[in-house]
Amino acid sequence: MKNNTNSAELIDISTIKINPALPKEEKILLFIHQTNNNPYHFLCGKYKIISVFDDNAPSLENNFKRFTQTTNSTFLTGDAII
Repeated sequence: MKNNTNSAELIDISTIKINPALPKEEKILLFIHQTNNNPYHFLCGKYKIISVFDDNAPSLENNFKRFTQTTNSTFLTGDAII
């Protein structure tokens, strides 16, 4: 994926401040506003984050099920919360 956005124009997610006591809708709007109206493209430290979605891709749930079926079962035992 090619993207020509200058990193200097992006907001670092660590600078975003949102009151957790606000209703969900207000938190979403504040996040969008604080990312310069582009919540899919921001910085996380030195990394440029670009979120894209593919309607034809497997769901996150299906990917997670496949992951848990192919990993060592001890990974999912004990005190770990996944």
